[in-house]
Amino acid sequence: MGLERTTAVLDDRRGPYETDLFAPTLARLQEISGKTYTSTDDSLTDIAFRRIADHVRATTFLIGDGVMPSNTAQGYVLRRLMRRAMLAGRRVLGIEKPFLADAIPAIVEQYQDVYPECWKSATRFCVTPPTKRSSSARHSRAARRGSRAF
Repeated sequence: MGLERTTAVLDDRRGPYETDLFAPTLARLQEISGKTYTSTDDSLTDIAFRRIADHVRATTFLIGDGVMPSNTAQGYVLRRLMRRAMLAGRRVLGIEKPFLADAIPAIVEQYQDVYPECWKSATRFCVTPPTKRSSSARHSRAARRGSRAF
C-alpha cells in the first residue's frame, strides 16, 4: 500500500482508507450492507469494511489483468480474496446475498480512465452470472451450512 499510505500522509488523513482512493468503495459497501463506516481502528464492523474494500479492489485489478477464479496459481489467490471478502460481509456486516459483483463497479468507475482494461474485464465478469454470481452463491450456501454445523 505505498501509494495509499503516501496519499494519506499528504492529505493529512489517519490512514489510507480515509482517502479518496477508498471512499467510493466504502460508500458502495455502506449502501449494500446498510451499516455505517465510522473510521474506528478497532471496530469489528470497520475492520470488515476495510478488509472487503481492499479485497474487492484487488479482485477487480486481478480480473482486469485476465485472472479468473480457479484452483491454481493466481486464480487460487483471487478465489481466496473473494471468499474472505464474502465471509467478512456475511459474518460481520450481515450481507446474506452475493455482493462482490455489486461492489466492483465502484472501483471500475474510479479507475476506468487510467486502467481501461479493467473496465472491459471487470464489467464482463460482473455481468457473467455463471462465473461470478454462482460461485458467490455456492460459497454463501457452503458458509451458512458450515456455520450451522459449528
